Amino acid sequence: MLLGLACALGAAVLYGVGSVVQAVAARRLPAVEDGWVRLLRAAVRNPLLVCVVPADLAGALLHLVAIDTIPLYLAQAGIAAALPITAIVSARVLRERLGAGDWTAIVATGVGIAMLAADAGKAGSGHHGSGLVVGLYVLLAALVVFGFAAYRGSGRASGAALSLLSGLGYSGATLGVRVLGTPDWSPRTGLLLVGMALSGAVGFALYSFALQRVPVAGATAPLVFAETVVPTVVGIAVLGDVVPPGAWPLIVVGLLLSMAGAIWLAGFEGRTLDRVKSGGLVG
Repeated sequence: MLLGLACALGAAVLYGVGSVVQAVAARRLPAVEDGWVRLLRAAVRNPLLVCVVPADLAGALLHLVAIDTIPLYLAQAGIAAALPITAIVSARVLRERLGAGDWTAIVATGVGIAMLAADAGKAGSGHHGSGLVVGLYVLLAALVVFGFAAYRGSGRASGAALSLLSGLGYSGATLGVRVLGTPDWSPRTGLLLVGMALSGAVGFALYSFALQRVPVAGATAPLVFAETVVPTVVGIAVLGDVVPPGAWPLIVVGLLLSMAGAIWLAGFEGRTLDRVKSGGLVG
């Protein structure tokens, strides 16, 4: 249990710091309308974005260990700590003061995660039926369609939709890990690995597009919400994650605290958006 939780929190640190760096990099990229070739060339040549990729991969590896060893409701709540870390890093680098409400939200997130860890049950097992593999590809197709529609929109609503869809993409990758179980050489394993990789790539792309339109924490909050709630529900309802008898109230309160704290912190980045856009984050 401790190993899985430590891995989840370690992944949150990498994701939280990486999201701030990714925000700066994403806002320096050309729009898709200028051409995919130009966009990809600029992304490859952007040193900040290049640094984010290995950090995200390292975070993903830690996340994989957490998914495999602890229930998804605890693993994903641990990942929700990325948003408080994003706020703290943004405040530190931009010399922006966190208010009493922000610190309360950070504490609430930590308390919520602690409550979940104290009452967590056993993690479910892998090797589920092929229906879940099909479901992963249905989700992937839906993300591409709705992601394209959201990108054609504009303003904060478009950014929030892109962020929420990116969270669903990361949720698909998370659930794929649990469904995978012990890898083998079967077609099922191959299909799952491809689907997980594509889901993660789509989630990364949609999040980058969201960061071009809304503040860091504003883009991160819907993502964290989706990638926490969806795996939690599916993990308990379908994949066999256990909630110990009598622990439901504490589990629910823990989830609500961690989510409420993370969502509150979505407002912090709004106070620093102008400085981020002007390059203050790296100046």
